[in-house]
Amino acid sequence: MDGKTFQVSTFAGSNIAGFTNAVGEAASFNVPEGVAVDKNGTVYVIDKKNNSVRKIISE
Repeated sequence: MDGKTFQVSTFAGSNIAGFTNAVGEAASFNVPEGVAVDKNGTVYVIDKKNNSVRKIISE
């Protein structure tokens, strides 16, 4: 989300449920719930139905 305009965009994944490690919209999650960012800017997503915490690396 852009802090100035409040516009939201998709960082990773799409509207298709699954478990795929890939770039951008090719990645898939199954009920992503929580999002956290560490001090280095690495993004973590709780992928509830896949029982996992996913790490998103920005290149």
